[in-house]
Amino acid sequence: MINRPRAALAILALLSLAGGTLNAQGRLLFAEAQAVGSWESPSNSFRPYSMHPDEAMQKPSLGFDLVQRLGGEGRDWGYLAVQARLAYDENRPSRLEPQLYNAFLNFKAPGFDAWIGHNKPALGLSLTLDNHAQILMDNTMSGLVMDRDWGLGLNFNRGRPELAVSLTTGSGMALAYDESWLLAARAGLGEHSRENIALGASLAAGTVFKTMGYHFMHDLATHRLLLGGIDFSRRITAFELRSDLLYGSFHENPAYAALARLTWFPLPEDRAEITLQGQFQELAGAAVQNYSLGAGYRLSPDLALRSAFTYSEPAESGTIALQLYYYKALPF
Repeated sequence: MINRPRAALAILALLSLAGGTLNAQGRLLFAEAQAVGSWESPSNSFRPYSMHPDEAMQKPSLGFDLVQRLGGEGRDWGYLAVQARLAYDENRPSRLEPQLYNAFLNFKAPGFDAWIGHNKPALGLSLTLDNHAQILMDNTMSGLVMDRDWGLGLNFNRGRPELAVSLTTGSGMALAYDESWLLAARAGLGEHSRENIALGASLAAGTVFKTMGYHFMHDLATHRLLLGGIDFSRRITAFELRSDLLYGSFHENPAYAALARLTWFPLPEDRAEITLQGQFQELAGAAVQNYSLGAGYRLSPDLALRSAFTYSEPAESGTIALQLYYYKALPF
């Protein structure tokens, strides 16, 4: 296996340079910070993370989110997205973990968009679900779906149905390659954020690493992956349903991941939310069921307080997580 953290940093520097030299206008920069921790029933202890220490965006952190428009005065031809943070990790000697989240260039062409870098594979609900600040589980934590991966993709998003295709390294958050690959495609009808309804069908195949956040598992072995799935999202007045089902095989064994999330927004402008969800998964013969109740409240336009209780089977464990999340646009 060739692990290439220096290559990742070089790509990030190149992407940043491209955005900075091509256009000094149309730039959005956000500061991001979160304090998060949890209590777990089996150990009866407090932990400086919300769900698992190796998952991305689950630890106290400080970072930034940059979106740079690329183009001239008359027309945009793309944008650069970079999101990175420095997280507290009690298991590292330095107690710090650098995390690179988004890092891609998106080019706009007549009829489609093309991206290259570190972005979402075209698979399932996670393609359209904004989960980077959430403490509730989703299917990207199942081991079947990668939250981010390195590669390239095409989005044919000008008509119906929309089609997204990606070819990535199958290494997830970290950049690595050992004859690994992941080809994924999703066809969708509707855009949930604009039309309050969306339906998608996905297929994926490849040879991938088993990863959790930025960590490689299974002694760096790669596994055959074959998945098909369907996702559905619907919002009616103050109620929103997000659901996702992926089924197939991992390392020649049956595998699945399923999510059903129902959220109620009781206050104007969605300032408060109460969520009930079930998340179910099976990987390498191990089945897990997670039942969660979450609540959130925006204390100000830039500051949110979130909490979640999760009960897991067959471990019979309960977890209470609490998060204070800050996200603010900066003058630039």
